[in-house]
Amino acid sequence: MQTIIAMALVLATSVANAAPIYLSCSGDWWLGDLDDVSLGRDTFSLVVDIDKGTVTHKGWILNIDGSFGNQIVASIGEKQDWRHVRLDRVTGEVHVVVPVREHPGTFGGTCKPARKLF
Repeated sequence: MQTIIAMALVLATSVANAAPIYLSCSGDWWLGDLDDVSLGRDTFSLVVDIDKGTVTHKGWILNIDGSFGNQIVASIGEKQDWRHVRLDRVTGEVHVVVPVREHPGTFGGTCKPARKLF
């Protein structure tokens, strides 16, 4: 009986302390809509931490605002400092909007699971 209780506690703890998910994302920055003028390719990482309710993009920690179907939506800031990430959990499709002074346009691409190297 004690063994069963101990195993249940270990399983509950491992689920509650799920590790962050590291993603490698690649795609294009677009001026205007995603079918407009491409501003160039880009590759970056996202770190999704469901336990903390955060998504990290280029050093910025965004708060997960919610999940809508398969979509995770995260953002931080307001007005000119607003940063937004929308990620599809199933397809890996990602859309990113950052302040214009940092990069004009909108990023559209795909994320895949990545392993942390060290």
